[in-house]
Amino acid sequence: MLSKEFFEDNELGIDLERNAEILQTPLPVGFISPNQNYPQINLHPTYPLNVLLSSGKALKNLVISQISPDIEGKTSAVTFDLNQVCTFRSRDLVFIFSSKLVLLTRGTILSVNKLTVKVLPEQDFADFNDSQHFVLTKAGSEVTSKRNMTSLKQLSDQNPHASIFTLHPFFQQISTKLLDFPSLNASQTAAASKIAQIGHKQLLVIQGPPGTGKTTTLAAGIEMYRNLHPGHRILITAASNTAVDNLLVRTRGLRLGSVARATPETEHFLLENVILATKKVELKEMRKDVAECQKQLQKAQKSQAKTGERADYITSRNALRQALKTLNQAMKSFKNEVFDAQKIVACTLSTAATLRETFDLVVVDEAGQALDAGLAAAVVACHGGLVLCGDPRQLSATILDDNAKRLTRFAVSALRRLCKMTQKDFDFVLLDISYRFGSLICEFPSLQFYENKLRSGGEKAVQNQVIDDVSIVFVDTAGCDYFEERGEGVRGGSLKNTLEGELVAKIVNLLLQKTRFEDIGVIAPYSAQVALLREKLEDSQVEIHTIDGFQGREKDVIVMSMTRSNEDQQVGFLEDYKRLNVSMTRAKQQLIVVGDSQTLDGGKVLSQWVAWMMDNVTVISATEYE
Repeated sequence: MLSKEFFEDNELGIDLERNAEILQTPLPVGFISPNQNYPQINLHPTYPLNVLLSSGKALKNLVISQISPDIEGKTSAVTFDLNQVCTFRSRDLVFIFSSKLVLLTRGTILSVNKLTVKVLPEQDFADFNDSQHFVLTKAGSEVTSKRNMTSLKQLSDQNPHASIFTLHPFFQQISTKLLDFPSLNASQTAAASKIAQIGHKQLLVIQGPPGTGKTTTLAAGIEMYRNLHPGHRILITAASNTAVDNLLVRTRGLRLGSVARATPETEHFLLENVILATKKVELKEMRKDVAECQKQLQKAQKSQAKTGERADYITSRNALRQALKTLNQAMKSFKNEVFDAQKIVACTLSTAATLRETFDLVVVDEAGQALDAGLAAAVVACHGGLVLCGDPRQLSATILDDNAKRLTRFAVSALRRLCKMTQKDFDFVLLDISYRFGSLICEFPSLQFYENKLRSGGEKAVQNQVIDDVSIVFVDTAGCDYFEERGEGVRGGSLKNTLEGELVAKIVNLLLQKTRFEDIGVIAPYSAQVALLREKLEDSQVEIHTIDGFQGREKDVIVMSMTRSNEDQQVGFLEDYKRLNVSMTRAKQQLIVVGDSQTLDGGKVLSQWVAWMMDNVTVISATEYE
């Protein structure tokens, strides 16, 4: 039975996180907010605009280069010319201000490059374009927290899978036989067979360590399920848009959610685009009627200005309203028709909270990154079999508030609790072969994080040898006085290491002599170090991100900038084993670690890793690059 404490902790956690997000989203001093759509806007902390600019949280003096209207004539995208370095990324939320810091609307970044930033505004931008210059600041959203709260309130013991949130969940075992999946290994086949044959009130948990092919396994199992149960409906969901899209392109279905969150590979699966493709003739006629009514209204407006006669204007205005009403009603009908016809629906957990339909199979990918409050949406939507797939040994959901982190019923994912249970009264499969990297890169993560059960699917030779032909190289900065520094900016700044950054830049430039830039990735734990490395490698086009930015990603060569170097052996969140696991498992051919062994010895897991590297990999002193 769901406990009272479960609901209390999760409701408290949601509130704490909502407040923490507001506090971590500063706005410019003196901003004006006539917009009633953002009632909590005045709770945000404020800083001088130049401080926000220097910390990468704002852009100013932006000029519109293009406004793209949608089929109803409303703004669908605004493109601004960039005249400064931009740290914003695709899918970031932003507030849009006038040059006088009047809040206009919120939007989502569709794309960004060195020349432009393209934004999808929440409101029609045509009303705001009298401002010649604009300011963008990073924004948050209360939508997910509201939806999580709604899902919690809908959750009850009547839901077949609600017991995953209890201490002792019990589910009937799946009666399966191994099905034929020629391209899958033994553990993948076991997992896919269970997906294909899962039934009502049954649970399957799949743990997928790095590179073990969980997306491939899920896609194969879902396809077989469709073949065995042709009339059943399937919901594919995850906490992130990226995880949803990765599975959607393998399974094909209907994508729900914002256009701003779509990728070129998935935009044709969007509900609106499916309607445009399947109802082209009907929509063409209705849009033609709207355009004609708009033309007649413009004529009537001009006539009224000359004669003062309002009759034609009122008639034309009413005709336009009726044409738009007809179009909107048709779109609503088309949406229901398309949705009902689809057997596979894909969306984030946040969007799943808005659904009123139930599904025969619900598959949650990256379940380790989902809070229970978010996962509740999948449980409410599931009236058949539930599949949770992910890895509790990799990154979990980001929790901002320290008090929320201490609420175990809120902060610890259901996947982590289920995987840790010694007695599992449900079906469980560990995918145990990684095809990403060879045995050396696999060895330490397997020993430290996976009870020595993870194996490499084959060796990966270093194709373009520059530093060494061994798949792990440790460049040790101990004794070189490459000390860390505290950066400047909002909330005290992040950590960086300038001298280590220069060394990493040298190594990357050496790699670029024989390796394509798209095959190299650079990981740093701190945002200030990422910014420093991007500045030093600005012309290289090499991807540089924090650990969070590389979750689920891989590159032939990964360079890790450990950043921490101090006399007190303080390592901070580098000791977080989940972050460490993600960092060391992104490389396919070669992992190059740059760090101070003496400082890293201050961490429990880090010291074991350093000791293991000293015994098993190529170790080079940083002095060799001076």
